[in-house]
Amino acid sequence: MVPTVIAALLAVVSAVRPSGPVPISKAPASRHVLVIELRLVVEDGSPVTVRVREGDPASVTPAGKPKISLTPTLVESGVVQLTVAVEGQGTTDSVRLEQGVSVKVEAPVPLQVEFVRATTADAVIKDPQGPCTECCVLCEGKLWCACLVQTACGDCCCPDTCPCSPGIRERATVRPVR
Repeated sequence: MVPTVIAALLAVVSAVRPSGPVPISKAPASRHVLVIELRLVVEDGSPVTVRVREGDPASVTPAGKPKISLTPTLVESGVVQLTVAVEGQGTTDSVRLEQGVSVKVEAPVPLQVEFVRATTADAVIKDPQGPCTECCVLCEGKLWCACLVQTACGDCCCPDTCPCSPGIRERATVRPVR
């Protein structure tokens, strides 16, 4: 009888026990993310480089105009699908961008977009309230926001979620927004 009770208890314990290893510490989570770099020009202004995680939007808000969000998704090597949404109007355009080719997209202001590259990066999530995923820079009357923004006026980067170019973290001109 005792061996039967022990066998039954072992069966219950093994059924309740989680499968696989049990984490011992709460180390920062690390994951691979696809980061897409775009070069943008609005109204014949200076070119701006932005980086975003795939599926996350970059945005530009020209003075006196609605916010324009650009969300890239990699569809195949060297090609992204870019969804353009205008605040208050929803999706206004969807274009296929080949790497290295500049394309005019439908927006309230003249907007040229070039897909520069897609890279895989490690993102280490350090902040328990969530990582910085977007920072913004005001330049030439336009507010540019993305994971990384490089303008003629200054730049910013969220290093926990986006690979930053050398020196940008030291030169960040604005505080990241969540």
